[in-house]
Amino acid sequence: MRVVYQVREVRRRHLAFCADLGNASSDCRQTQQLRRGNLDDMSSTNPVITSGPVSFEHWYDFTEGGPVHRALLPFPSTTPAPFEVARWSVAPKTSNDLDVHRSREVWVIVSGTGTLTWADQTAVLRVGDVAAFESKVPHQIRNDGPDPLLAISVYWLQEND
Repeated sequence: MRVVYQVREVRRRHLAFCADLGNASSDCRQTQQLRRGNLDDMSSTNPVITSGPVSFEHWYDFTEGGPVHRALLPFPSTTPAPFEVARWSVAPKTSNDLDVHRSREVWVIVSGTGTLTWADQTAVLRVGDVAAFESKVPHQIRNDGPDPLLAISVYWLQEND
């Protein structure tokens, strides 16, 4: 149900954005047409609504590391994405919170350098590196560099979860 709420919230924000613009763009005119009907019945193949840049909203803050923002994916509730996306940062000489959860997760390091710890192993991650975590495997990264470590996280539950 959380995904349905997020999709509806994205649509609500988009409608508010269009209202602020005076519904001038073709994207907003199409949204006006959709507003007259049930937005949950919207076709997932509508490229105007389900494609393009994704906005992020503040989600929470690591205890010492920095903020976490989650993506507001624009897919309809009838065909939600099978994954979620977040971006986050870890300040120099700090760590993100130790994380363990039911979902699988992939990190892409966008900037910075850090020491990754997962289960009982460690590795150094740099710009462009990718790390993957199986469900319920504890993982954490410490920013060893002078600049903020920035990452994108994609996570999803397995089908049987």
